[in-house]
Amino acid sequence: MVGEYIVIVLMITTMLLGALFGHLWIEQDLEDTLEGEVMKTSAEWQEKHPYPQVLDPDGWDRKNFQYSWNEELITFDEYESRLLQSTCMWLASMWTGDADE
Repeated sequence: MVGEYIVIVLMITTMLLGALFGHLWIEQDLEDTLEGEVMKTSAEWQEKHPYPQVLDPDGWDRKNFQYSWNEELITFDEYESRLLQSTCMWLASMWTGDADE
């Protein structure tokens, strides 16, 4: 019984994070779509979108992190995919809808 509740809570949390993440990035996604397939380094994407801030970059190549983060050109979709695989720090204001502050 308790295990079922934990699974339900985890599913709801995952859905909420997905909805929040999509909401925060939709404007930038549309901007990049209008520009075509924009390619930037992960460091440039992180600078443009400081939060969520990557703390533990599990989504990037750890054996060649310098290249993977600072030199490799990737699309926003690829950055987003790698971000979702990593440990990140979120601002509390992101949960309240005041992410621009």
